[in-house]
Amino acid sequence: MATPPHGVFEAARTMLENTPGKFVQNFLLLAELDRAWIAAAAETGGPEVFARFLDSLDVKCECGVDDLARVPAAGPVVLVANHPFGLMEGFLFGALLARVRPDFRFLANSLLADIPVLREYVIGVDAFGGAAKTNWRSLRASIDWLQRGGLLVTFPAGEVSSLQLPQLSIADPAWNENITRLIEISGAVSVPAFFHGANGPGFQLAGMIHPRLRTALLPRELLNKRGRTIRVSIGRPVGPERMAELASHGEAIGYLRNRTHVLQAREAPKPWRIEFRQARIAGAVDPRAMQAEMAALDSHQRLIDSGDYVVCAASAGQVPNILREIGRLREVAFRQVSEGTGRSLDLDRFDAHYQHLWIWNAKTDEVVGAYRLQGTDAVRSPQDLYTSTLFHFRPELFEKFHPGLELGRSFVRPEYQRSYVALLLLWKGIGRWIARHPRYRVLFGPVSISRAYNRASRELMVSFLRARCANTELAALVKPRRQFRSRRLRNCDTQHLGSLIANIEELSDVVADLEPDGKGVPVLVRQYLKVGGQILAFNVDSDFSDVVDGLVVVDLARMEPSLLEKYLGRAGAARFRGYHAGKQNM
Repeated sequence: MATPPHGVFEAARTMLENTPGKFVQNFLLLAELDRAWIAAAAETGGPEVFARFLDSLDVKCECGVDDLARVPAAGPVVLVANHPFGLMEGFLFGALLARVRPDFRFLANSLLADIPVLREYVIGVDAFGGAAKTNWRSLRASIDWLQRGGLLVTFPAGEVSSLQLPQLSIADPAWNENITRLIEISGAVSVPAFFHGANGPGFQLAGMIHPRLRTALLPRELLNKRGRTIRVSIGRPVGPERMAELASHGEAIGYLRNRTHVLQAREAPKPWRIEFRQARIAGAVDPRAMQAEMAALDSHQRLIDSGDYVVCAASAGQVPNILREIGRLREVAFRQVSEGTGRSLDLDRFDAHYQHLWIWNAKTDEVVGAYRLQGTDAVRSPQDLYTSTLFHFRPELFEKFHPGLELGRSFVRPEYQRSYVALLLLWKGIGRWIARHPRYRVLFGPVSISRAYNRASRELMVSFLRARCANTELAALVKPRRQFRSRRLRNCDTQHLGSLIANIEELSDVVADLEPDGKGVPVLVRQYLKVGGQILAFNVDSDFSDVVDGLVVVDLARMEPSLLEKYLGRAGAARFRGYHAGKQNM
């Protein structure tokens, strides 16, 4: 067992050498903290000292098992975190990391490296500058530690979060780019972590008087956390190859800072609160009535037969009972993800003149999922298209891809959502329908981001799609009826972060970091992007639970041949390509 330490909070005393010592030290409660640390070190050795010290202060740490599992169990890791408290973060990390891997070190204030017990866990740096040679040795020691496969805990701000002017917000100072140099040289994995909370107003005001007074108050702020539970959120690892793709060390540290601070948006699980009165879902339609309508369909309306499943297409007048069941199941499926109309059936004026495509389970006599579709050449004006209720269109838009095919109101019955089979059948059904109507080259329609996602997740998805998947030429011809507006998180630029995210997989990881249930990007968004979808605009639909609708367009003539054949079939794809051979693409 290590020798009991002394003077663990000597840094604060050093800050106040020329002040009335006894009064100040009593005010800062340094002796009480020293006794707590000495008792913890005397009772246990090794990294367990951190947890014992927190126990003595009655401070608890809330960090999910899944979060802690994101810290790689082996290999070089740089853990980057915000610095809201000043001292508490180190003890919390010590207690947490001791449960994952004991080979951790802190890149921290060199005063802490002089303390017995802590010495073996600290690579010291001069937090107040002016010691370039010492700090270079510290960086070299950090690289050596990482190259030996260790974990390095860093607080890139260097100083505790404080009141920043003129923003009047509590924030980290600028993050040090040297952290990304460590990552680059060592090839380490980066793991972002966020501490929820901040020091009190007295501490912030003291910092306005003098930064060293703020430092001297850190021990008192540590003791002020007695009896509290501090929440820590840990994000998914970022590989060194991803960091290498960023243009500069400045961009890389900005990316890590935003990946860290965006974690503040993670919300504790809570039931979805319905903000409007919802009608009771209508009763199921008699299967016998639907069976009769299925039997009356022409053979060419059966697009796909796959085991127990049949994919069919028909007009509303041919299948009134099936359409009613589709409307009922739409509302069921949409309410499950905090969407929906609130009515007993999700049917509207457009259903009467749209084509409907659905999956029928012949074994259980039930509708599995559905889409509705309408060609721009089959309506008198754009006002007869559902998307016109969400967006204003300039006439030139439809001139560019006329005729186009609007798709929408897609759903899969909840019991079938665990498998991709139903969605794949729907898309193949649409492909087979287009193979019979090859004039439709461009598909378009709304793709929804539900309010079941928190605000930051939605903003990230919108900013990524705008930055990476936009068609700016066509976007100039569309205007949303109700604009989606971003709202800045404290110390985090979600729009900038969204623009830096490389691909849909990375976006899904970041979104999953923020969602209590770990859900990523909606399946349908991913599917549209997979087939080359582009985004023109975003609208907030007040009539559909305030979902964010992105207007997506897919040019089938530009789809990869293998994907086109997957959905249209080989013969259908050949017919489609032959129809459009020599025609100018959008």
